[in-house]
Amino acid sequence: MNGEVAFENEIAAVLDLRDGVEAGQAYLLAFLLGELGPQDQGPVIELFANGRRTQPISGCLQSRHIDESAGGSPSGFTRAARAPLPSREDVIGRSFFVLSGAEALGLPSEGYIAEQMEEIDPDAIHAVRRSLRKHIASALKSELLSAYHSSTAPQPYSPDARSAGLRALRNLCLGYLMELDDAKVQALCLAQFDTADNMTDSMAALSALVNTEGNAREGALRKFYDKWKDEPLVLDKWFAVRATSRLPDTLDTVKRLMLHPAFTLKNPNRARSLISSFCHGNQVRFHAADGSGYIFAADQIIAIDALNPQVAARLARSFDRWRKFDAARRLHSQGALERIRDTAGLSKDTFEVVTRALA
Repeated sequence: MNGEVAFENEIAAVLDLRDGVEAGQAYLLAFLLGELGPQDQGPVIELFANGRRTQPISGCLQSRHIDESAGGSPSGFTRAARAPLPSREDVIGRSFFVLSGAEALGLPSEGYIAEQMEEIDPDAIHAVRRSLRKHIASALKSELLSAYHSSTAPQPYSPDARSAGLRALRNLCLGYLMELDDAKVQALCLAQFDTADNMTDSMAALSALVNTEGNAREGALRKFYDKWKDEPLVLDKWFAVRATSRLPDTLDTVKRLMLHPAFTLKNPNRARSLISSFCHGNQVRFHAADGSGYIFAADQIIAIDALNPQVAARLARSFDRWRKFDAARRLHSQGALERIRDTAGLSKDTFEVVTRALA
């Protein structure tokens, strides 16, 4: 009987956590949209919980950075972000606290934030979200480092829930810390990459490194490729992580990778790992203001359509929200969509997606 009560209490705690995480992320999203003062937390959470829109974007998204001197300091959120970081005792104890730390500290994706905006500004979303990540990393550096070192999963590797939670928390802390221009943190990231005994930790370190420039990034990418070049599904991850890098030259990198001996458009998984990852998963670079991402996508949709219409049609869905962007991006998108539509011999699948987008 006592066991049943303990189990029921644990379930209740998890349900409370779920509600708290959803509320915390709603609070964060409102802050990102520049719509939140500390006194507004409750009403904003209620608005998001009920699926309703808040006021038009302002504040941080307009200035594109977090300016503490101008009254834009996210000190309230920093205090909120510190709370989910579990203590060493919590890490050693119930897995609930480990999972709560990992879940509650996650930021909404750029794509999700974009869905809340009436007119999407991908550059502003990217700049503000990254600025907030850097602020959190700077303000909570010691706490993040402590949580990182306290969250090492027991060896050998185990897929159990508690070990998975430890890895999630540890890698989330590492991701924040890598926002800092800190040689010691980069060395920590490289050490994790070099010693990882599982794909989760290896990919987390590599995903952080691909957003940096320099020898460390190139060395890690080379090591990963050399180790996994004969494993197609793992190599797909290598292509995908490169396609989703936030570095300004990522589109050029994607184009170069299309010439890589391991790449072929005839392999649907490989095409998705590189091209779809860029178009669907790299909002700031795909939606470049000059339209280069749209031109690239149109070229690839047309090429893939002749080989695999289903993959091409899904790739064309990357234009689904094109009308929500500014006038210049809409013009670029419309031109790309019309060029796809007017391609001779276009498949029915892709034609339907494109004509529906243009309707």
